[in-house]
Amino acid sequence: MKNEEILEKITEIITPVLNEEALELVHIELKREPQGGLVLRLFIDREGGVNLDVCCRASKIISPLLDIHNLINEPYNLEVSSPGIERPLTKPEDFRRFVGSKIFVKTAEPINKRRQFTGTVKASGNQAFIIDCDKNLYEIPYELVLKAHLKVDIEF
Repeated sequence: MKNEEILEKITEIITPVLNEEALELVHIELKREPQGGLVLRLFIDREGGVNLDVCCRASKIISPLLDIHNLINEPYNLEVSSPGIERPLTKPEDFRRFVGSKIFVKTAEPINKRRQFTGTVKASGNQAFIIDCDKNLYEIPYELVLKAHLKVDIEF
């Protein structure tokens, strides 16, 4: 089974359980790390954010489910984490939720000769969102988004 298929099945299995705990699965990845072997990383969130206790509880709930379904055929480490302040944006709902927020986006194909955008989400529809970048508006279809995350500027 391919990584994408494994991650899809894991998402199907754990999403209802996380939802029962008022948690959202923000992102999931399965990667081979140079020092740690295979790692299944789950990034979770909820209204008001998550802390270490919430991540530990989610891990304790999810781990037995993963063991029962046995979708990963080799030893792996499970990591459950907050998405952090520069939270990834992976679904149209994320872009709708963060209208008015500053984001970074990288696209698979150029849009008006650009592939990277940093700006404010102005609107979000079903097929695309609009970003104000360098005082220009760009409409970016979700299908072209390779990577997107909130962008936080911290000043000292």
